Amino acid sequence: MKNKSTFMVLVFSFLLASANAAPGESPRGDIPPDELFARLDVDRSALVDESELALALKFHEQRRMERIAEWAEVDARRAEFLQARMISEQADSMLGTPDRAAAFIMANFDRDGDWELDREEVGQAFSSLRKWRSEGRS
Repeated sequence: MKNKSTFMVLVFSFLLASANAAPGESPRGDIPPDELFARLDVDRSALVDESELALALKFHEQRRMERIAEWAEVDARRAEFLQARMISEQADSMLGTPDRAAAFIMANFDRDGDWELDREEVGQAFSSLRKWRSEGRS
């Protein structure tokens, strides 16, 4: 279970980070909750469904691969480390792909069982993930 929690924290910490940070910069700077929800809610239904969450995670994965390529130009050892970590995380049978991770997140944070996350559920999910990250599980 710790590996699943660690991967979720890793995924969301990158989603919460600035996607345009240059290599060598720490991509921090949490997105305000309303902006985060707006980014996730692609169809503007005021709910985030599993496909929207998977889409965000796929974008994150694509951006992560681009960042590894950027690192390769600056620091090959760092790029190799990041790529190895990504490959290791993809081997997780429960959370290794964006689709599986979205399903897992939905199953664990959809409190009312409608298979969509409202603002409160997204807030609870990210609050929990920030707590896990601050406890050193990322």
